[in-house]
Amino acid sequence: MSVDYHSSCGCPSSADYYTINKQSGKILTLSEFLARCKRSDITDLIRREYVNEAKAKGFTPSDFSGTELLDKANGMAKLKGGVILYFHPYNIGGGAEGQYNLVLPIGK
Repeated sequence: MSVDYHSSCGCPSSADYYTINKQSGKILTLSEFLARCKRSDITDLIRREYVNEAKAKGFTPSDFSGTELLDKANGMAKLKGGVILYFHPYNIGGGAEGQYNLVLPIGK
């Protein structure tokens, strides 16, 4: 996994996380990752982790469904313990909240 930090839309910074296939040298895209998974399992997991994270931080989760959150994601990267989805500022809110990163615990 690599990360690229940059400024965006008046926000101090946002980050692009990505995974490079060592054999092809190409960046793994979100759509390529989803092609390897059962979409409904991923959207259910995204919603569950989003709600858990919001509640753990004392926030009331929005009404976004897992599918809506997935559609709003700017990208992803594989981690040892799962997958990180990231949402740049202004993509899921008013922009004041900064970038949102959601780590999904996915084994393979």
